[in-house]
Amino acid sequence: TVTWRSEVSVDGRTVICAYDEVDDERFQGLSTKVKYEINETGDTFTTTLHVINNGSQSLTITPGFHPYFMIDATDVALNGNRIDVADFNPFQSFPDTTSIILETAGRPVTVLSENLTYMVVWTDAKGEYLCIEPTVRGNAFDSRREPRLGGMTPGGTIEYSFSIKW
Repeated sequence: TVTWRSEVSVDGRTVICAYDEVDDERFQGLSTKVKYEINETGDTFTTTLHVINNGSQSLTITPGFHPYFMIDATDVALNGNRIDVADFNPFQSFPDTTSIILETAGRPVTVLSENLTYMVVWTDAKGEYLCIEPTVRGNAFDSRREPRLGGMTPGGTIEYSFSIKW
């Protein structure tokens, strides 16, 4: 429901997507930018989310990214441990985790973040993929989780980022 505007950098290695205002009353004053960039050597993709609360009320946010990775379902390891995707619990949490190494078909990919320290790995087994999600606190809006996240104060800004290295 939000119209994003995009900007491509001169070097062709960075794309910024942004929106400045949300029509939804629950999120009035929220603006954000998402920056996607490839590093100089071309072996790291970084996504940075910059959130600004321009409103007059606190906002509760719980960012999470959802990168999907195509896999060979017969040859998958997480952090060096082989997994059987057919028997994989469809939703596994890794709290206090800053990186996960996915290896499939002999190719390692590392998902890492310094400030998104709760990783979630899931699949619905309907396709040959795994999703490795760097988050603030998993499904933090789940009412069974305690303590709840605090609000983002009016005028506050927060930045979150994660990288994929191959």
